[in-house]
Amino acid sequence: MKLIPVMDLKAGQVVHAVAGDRQHYRPIQSDLCDTAEPRDVLQSLRDTVDADLVYIADLDAIEGTGNQAALIRSLCDGDVHLLLDGGFSDTRAISSVIDIRGIIPVISTESFCGFSSLVRHCNPAEVVCSIDLRQGCLRAADPELVGCSPLEVINTVVQTGIQSVIVLDVATVGTGAGLQRVLPLCREIQERHSDLRVISGGGVRSVDCVRTAAAAGIDGLLIASAFHFCGQFRSDVKSWNSGELAW
Repeated sequence: MKLIPVMDLKAGQVVHAVAGDRQHYRPIQSDLCDTAEPRDVLQSLRDTVDADLVYIADLDAIEGTGNQAALIRSLCDGDVHLLLDGGFSDTRAISSVIDIRGIIPVISTESFCGFSSLVRHCNPAEVVCSIDLRQGCLRAADPELVGCSPLEVINTVVQTGIQSVIVLDVATVGTGAGLQRVLPLCREIQERHSDLRVISGGGVRSVDCVRTAAAAGIDGLLIASAFHFCGQFRSDVKSWNSGELAW
């Protein structure tokens, strides 16, 4: 299982995401570095947890108040891949980043419309789909998905040829509440679609959360607060990376 650090960007800085209450997000005050500047935070994450894949959410783009596109492009240096939720609303928006080396577009149910036409406009194998939930309820911009259950959306996603999904409940992000809310859904997705790569996260607080996710067969775990604020967690990750600790 891959551990994937998260950077939430807003107004040019990395912010501390808590429970999906975006208007109250503030610049992060991380134990890893003295600033909230994205380049500094990214370098600190890479140095601390040996990250070669980082998830970035462009909150300005997601909220429709602007975007951090130029900043994000500047973070691409070839040594780290960026899973980017850029608030992509359609395939045209995806095409603006699909060919940028190091960026893997994330199309989220919260922002994207046009799943039924996705295969006609881009290679689904080159994108990741995020199933966005709040307290277990689907957040969907596409009229075709409104009223669908998360599992029904997964069926639609699989039909497009997408090979990787993120299952995330924003109400748990930054809360340290654990993964209990999403694990049953992740397990059911894997039972129905064993070839689908499943990434989850939100509320990770300790290595016990990571062990639970690994036991559930999750392929990747998005983590922010535990990396920034929990020294013991960072130490355990280093031990795992060196082979001294098994999840």
